[in-house]
Amino acid sequence: MRTLDVICSDPATRALSKAIMLETQAIAETFDVKFRVDVERRIEGARKVGAHKTSMLQDLERGRPMEIDPLGDGGSGNWGVSRTTRHRRSTPYWGWSPSARKSAELY
Repeated sequence: MRTLDVICSDPATRALSKAIMLETQAIAETFDVKFRVDVERRIEGARKVGAHKTSMLQDLERGRPMEIDPLGDGGSGNWGVSRTTRHRRSTPYWGWSPSARKSAELY
């Protein structure tokens, strides 16, 4: 698994992270949430943190439930996707997250 610096430096994982963050921002903006820092600046700040293990990676390594459940299916009907459908937002990467979780659990 990858630490924060690698996730933010690798072109593929950086692009995926950016896409997920932009979708999340679009959802939040439907609820009038304002963002003072743009996504690129946030990713670059995360990269500068260095070889940090995210809490989700730590959960995976310890065999604990991962934090992605509340964002994805979580057994409750996919909260995020249901909200975005109501607000007519496309969320192709949110739908990806449960698959990613299952792949990580197999790792």
